[in-house]
Amino acid sequence: MRKRAPMGAGIARQRMWNSMRRLRQFSVAEIVATAEVSTSNAGVYTRRLAREGYLRVATPKREGVVGGHTVYALVRDTGPYAPRIAKDRLRDPNLETAERGPADKPVSVPRAEYERALCCVRACAGMADPEAEVSDLKRRAGGDA
Repeated sequence: MRKRAPMGAGIARQRMWNSMRRLRQFSVAEIVATAEVSTSNAGVYTRRLAREGYLRVATPKREGVVGGHTVYALVRDTGPYAPRIAKDRLRDPNLETAERGPADKPVSVPRAEYERALCCVRACAGMADPEAEVSDLKRRAGGDA
């Protein structure tokens, strides 16, 4: 049976991401304080983002020094939505890609259904004759009209 994330885990990660974007340089303790999340959740998320290249270590941890926490710097701010982590990949909704892990299978949509959806989109956009637009696009692309 698959273990699911507790309710609200995405919200906590979004708060951490918002804090990281505002602070730009921060320690895990600062993320815990500003995002109001657990230390373990902040540590896991921060380390994973660092491993994926979103963060870099600005100041390494200094043992035996008060306030000697590792300080991270946000180096890859892709947008307002928090990157989502899973065991084998990181998904960034700002980029609409899934990085690492197996490639997602393409979704197969029947051609007629695709054209119908395209016509609906064009009609909503205020085009006078969406079907003529589709025919025109096909003709320009070298397809059959």
